Amino acid sequence: LLHEAANRSLDMTIERIGRERFEIALKDFRRRLAMVHEQCTLKGRVILPCSDEGVKQRKASKLSCYFEDIGCGHKCIDEVVALQKNRRRSA
Repeated sequence: LLHEAANRSLDMTIERIGRERFEIALKDFRRRLAMVHEQCTLKGRVILPCSDEGVKQRKASKLSCYFEDIGCGHKCIDEVVALQKNRRRSA
C-alpha cells in the first residue's frame, strides 16, 4: 500500500513537471552518479567499513565516512562535484 502511494505520488510529480524535463534531469543524475562511482569507488578513493572480501576495516574507514557506514565517500563526492563546477566555469 505504501509502495503504491509512493509510486502514484512520483507519477503525479513527473506529470506536473513534465516527462521530458524529468527524463533530462534523470539522465543528468545518472551521468553524474556514474562519474562519482568511477572516480570514487572504482579508483579506490573510498574506504568502506568492510573490504570487498568482507574484512572489517572500521579504523581506516573513519576518514571516509561521517559515522560508521553513513556518508562514506562524502569527501570524494564533494571533490568530483567541485571539479565539475570548475570545468563548467572554465568552458
